[in-house]
Amino acid sequence: MNIRSEIYRLSVFILVVANGFLLIEAMAGEKNDKYNWPRFRGPEGTGISKEEGLLERWPEGGPEELWRIPIGVGYSGMAVSDKRVYLLDSDEDSEFLLCLDAKNGERLWQRRAGPLYTGGYGYGAGPRSTPTIDGEVVYALTASGNLVAASASDGKILWSLDLKNEFGFREPEYWWGYCMSPFIEGELLLLQAGGTGNNSIVALNKNSGKVVWTCHSDFQAYSTPILIDFDGERQFVFVTAQNVVAVSPSGEIHWNYPWGGSNIKVAMPILVPPDKIFVSAAYGIGAVLLQMKQSGDSTTVSEVWQSKVMNNHFHTSILLGQHIYGFDNGTLKCIEVATGQQLWAKRGLGKGSLIYADGHLIVLSDRGKLVLVEANPNQYFEKSSVQVLRGRCWTPPTLAGGKLFLRNQKEMICLNIEKQTP
Repeated sequence: MNIRSEIYRLSVFILVVANGFLLIEAMAGEKNDKYNWPRFRGPEGTGISKEEGLLERWPEGGPEELWRIPIGVGYSGMAVSDKRVYLLDSDEDSEFLLCLDAKNGERLWQRRAGPLYTGGYGYGAGPRSTPTIDGEVVYALTASGNLVAASASDGKILWSLDLKNEFGFREPEYWWGYCMSPFIEGELLLLQAGGTGNNSIVALNKNSGKVVWTCHSDFQAYSTPILIDFDGERQFVFVTAQNVVAVSPSGEIHWNYPWGGSNIKVAMPILVPPDKIFVSAAYGIGAVLLQMKQSGDSTTVSEVWQSKVMNNHFHTSILLGQHIYGFDNGTLKCIEVATGQQLWAKRGLGKGSLIYADGHLIVLSDRGKLVLVEANPNQYFEKSSVQVLRGRCWTPPTLAGGKLFLRNQKEMICLNIEKQTP
């Protein structure tokens, strides 16, 4: 018996087994990614969750309430990663970045992010933006424009930047504070600074907060950008006060579509693969479906249709196949993407918000009524409903690990909507 050979075989066997466990663990980690909600409107910024095994109807009285806690004033959404919840709230002087235990709502840490924003034409003080989690760092933007990067584990502030001072902010005619959420792609952090000159759209190094590039000269709107791939090139699509604009990762403008009317444009653009962009806004603006076409080295955009059928005010619609579901001001609607034709409409939910998961729309009315609606383009089919909150509810739901996180201006709740295994 060759002892050296046997030792070598045993070493190889141990290495293979160890690597197998690592592979299984990595695959499990990838699988569990869909159970996080690391940024505004979920993992891909579409309002769509890939979670399955959720309740198809809710019991009488609604889903099980796991916890309910008081929070400070604000409209910030909730981001979830590694069984932790991150959001912004406020007290009478300041806005804070919070980290909560998703299991019980316990406050793990709290860091002051900036002064309290008190403007907004009577619509309430406090933060509007949703934190963005990228690896071990969480990024948050206060309503007054203070951008912070903090350690996700303990809240240590890594860097901060005052957008107003840095970029010469110009306040538009109607301004409700900074509302968009930080957008991360690779090493870049992108957002609308609304600065003077060519400082409307900015890209920062996410690790240091240093400026990488700036472009565009429009006033700021309230919309978070999206990332698309068109004709082999990556593009960030922004909705600014008077334009829809596509920007390359190096800061070059690919195309610009003038889109006038009120600067109060909140909803994100939606990619309709492979070559169309849907945008919508309230105050009489309505919706437009744009088509991109490559012509030599340049991209042109043209209108496929324009209509008042969908006026997204506070919240972005959801694209499912060839249909768009969203709030036309105070009416929940389903429209056909190709034509803009309205297929059904449901009033009574106010200017609500919605996400999609496991065959259903999860809808929260602007007064705290939670509704489970079958994602059916042929008819509005409500399967369950329950009053879960009171007062103003302008923050869309967050779903992670079968748990639904909701808030109003005073409290936050966590509901279990996962099917129970016998």
